[in-house]
Amino acid sequence: MTLSDLQVYLAAILSALKSLGEPAPEGPLYLALQEFGASFDDYQKVKSILLGSGLVVEANNLLSLTKKGQSMAAEIDKRLSLTE
Repeated sequence: MTLSDLQVYLAAILSALKSLGEPAPEGPLYLALQEFGASFDDYQKVKSILLGSGLVVEANNLLSLTKKGQSMAAEIDKRLSLTE
């Protein structure tokens, strides 16, 4: 996984969690990344970064955005012109 891939995957998970509502099951999030070439190890690395940076929390294989994660997801969507 390249640094560019990692950045895309991180942004995709944050944006997806914001869009899908929370908490969201991990399975569909992993499958979505898999469609773009991510391996299970790649997904685990992305999840570890999100958890370690305080952007998401995990409970019972469900991921939820923290306040910090919500702010980051909103900024990502704004910069990608997904929200007004």
